[in-house]
Amino acid sequence: DEVLGLDAGADDYVTKPFDLDVLRARVSVGARVTGLQGALEQRFEELAAAEQRYRELVDGVGVAVWQADTATWHMGFLNRQGEVVFRRPLAACVGPFDFWSTSVIPDDREALQAFRERLALDHVAPPFEYRIMDAEGRITWLRDTVRLLCDRHGQTLVRGVTQDIAAQKEAELAREAALQMQASFVCFAS
Repeated sequence: DEVLGLDAGADDYVTKPFDLDVLRARVSVGARVTGLQGALEQRFEELAAAEQRYRELVDGVGVAVWQADTATWHMGFLNRQGEVVFRRPLAACVGPFDFWSTSVIPDDREALQAFRERLALDHVAPPFEYRIMDAEGRITWLRDTVRLLCDRHGQTLVRGVTQDIAAQKEAELAREAALQMQASFVCFAS
């Protein structure tokens, strides 16, 4: 009967004839276990609510928020805004492949490799600006700001925020063109 009871899910038993002190101790332990189970369920609910708030917050910002493994540079997490910033569906960015190696234009790949090497050596790197080509062949400027960290298993991860800086780059080019035109006019006038 004891084995059948334990197999059915009982965590304790009292045999007859029972000792009143043993019964009190077992009931006390059972009450504590029940209280701990309730507290654990409440913590799981709080954790789920916190994760939901985090996801809503991360999905609501106007930048791509991502996480990748530094050994392989496989992106394991990307918020919904990442589709807009990287101009690709999430499935084309997240998975067992190095998104950046295939998306960064060839002229910027050497700088990408230097950025990764500096990050691996110094564990810190300044923001990195680069260009990617989307599925339609359009080129856009992006800026990554990253941070290295270790997970609980000792694996080194990089978390980053990527901004679309195409409008900023266009404004810089227009400013440079205006300055060049002004310099040419001054030269011509003199």
